[in-house]
Amino acid sequence: AVWLLGLASASLYVTRFGLNSWLVLYLQEAKGYDNLAAGGTAAILPIVGIAGTLLAGTISDLLFRSRRVPVLLLYGVVLLAGLLGLRLVPPGHPWWDGALVTAIGFAIGGLLVFLGGLMAVDLCPRAATGATMGFIGLFSYVGASAQDWVTGMILEANKTVVGGTTHYDFELAYGFWV
Repeated sequence: AVWLLGLASASLYVTRFGLNSWLVLYLQEAKGYDNLAAGGTAAILPIVGIAGTLLAGTISDLLFRSRRVPVLLLYGVVLLAGLLGLRLVPPGHPWWDGALVTAIGFAIGGLLVFLGGLMAVDLCPRAATGATMGFIGLFSYVGASAQDWVTGMILEANKTVVGGTTHYDFELAYGFWV
């Protein structure tokens, strides 16, 4: 179970840091945003993540009688729907993009609570909780660092230069984040 949590957290960190590192450029390249609009939309992600983090335990404890898995799955579905929606909504719909980034940020915040600690606390004996959380954290940051490297390679391999201006195709990179 701890290995699965570690792998799940590594996957979450691919998505989390993919968006943290590349969302501004993605919005510019794929959606036609200027710097200010892309930065403003990307800023929604961590702000709303706070709400997702703060509400995760409460939702689990009060609405689901401390059953973590249904809430974890619910947050995962919201994350996947947000990611797919952001990719599929065509350029020119900034309100939709903002709403989808809001859903993504909220879901990432909640998933961090579950994968980064709460489920480890529930699964392991109290004496092993710290070691388990450290183990999951190791997987998380391996996923984060792999993401930057892999995304960079994908974007570099799929760039075009037109009239001296570089353009990046995010198709494969976005799929990797999903």
